[in-house]
Amino acid sequence: MRAALLSFGQRIGGVAFLARCGLWRTGAVLLPHVIAVAILALTETKLTAAAAFLLAWGLLNFLWLALLQRPGVAATLSLVMIGVLVLLSQLKYQVLMMTANFIDLMIVDTDTVTFLFTIFPALRLIVALCAVALVPIVVIAWRSDPFRVRRLTALALALACAGWLTILEVQFHMEPFEAYYGGNHVSAFARSGVDAVSDLMMHGLMESDPMVADRLKSMEGSICRPATKPPHIILVHDESSFDIRVAPGIKLPSGYGSHFVRSTARNDTLSSKAPAARAGTRSTTCSRVSRRARSAASPIS
Repeated sequence: MRAALLSFGQRIGGVAFLARCGLWRTGAVLLPHVIAVAILALTETKLTAAAAFLLAWGLLNFLWLALLQRPGVAATLSLVMIGVLVLLSQLKYQVLMMTANFIDLMIVDTDTVTFLFTIFPALRLIVALCAVALVPIVVIAWRSDPFRVRRLTALALALACAGWLTILEVQFHMEPFEAYYGGNHVSAFARSGVDAVSDLMMHGLMESDPMVADRLKSMEGSICRPATKPPHIILVHDESSFDIRVAPGIKLPSGYGSHFVRSTARNDTLSSKAPAARAGTRSTTCSRVSRRARSAASPIS
């Protein structure tokens, strides 16, 4: 009994020693980085993709450090952003057979979020619970973080990560069809951001000629007055492989949706083939489906 008590006392003393030394705080700071490495191993499939993931992870951390100066809080917030990105990219791939890219971030607005919550009603509760759980985690990370980083140092390292990420994408350009492969969620998003920012700097939001020689002919004095009131028509492009029947409150033509059954069976057959071949076959299938959808479109009140 005495030996057991002495052993227990030694263990308690060791724990107290670790607490006094602050090693548990260091472990709390390192824990988000360990989880990020695990996400890298599970989602990235190539060496270039892994390098892009690490550079994106460093860029996020150093940007948060430039604002907060606390490595633990910066790593926690970066991990949350990475986790949300992976989950949203997986959701998009399940619905549209494409991973998330930087263009998706540029076009997101309140209507997009409302539509997403309408299609997936349970997502509201999930987002609310995650937001509630995030607050105490950030508070604990803030209070237990013993380290501080200078803002100028963090900003310089963030710029270095952004520069190396740009060089990586220029040297090993990501092809557009790689979005159909799945996986590489974080690296594909980061590399698409380099391409999107480059296109915006070179061409602007819309790629167009600075000036044109031809002009549209004006029809002065003429007014377009149809004989009857034109119907309201909603055309759904099936290139997105999205079944609009899951959205409530939308009227559809009779017989709509039968092609989704055939497309599912065809995709199951194509799943054993090479991804590039599957992407090309899917484009052909979607073009045929689009023609059928256009022919089946009817007035919607």
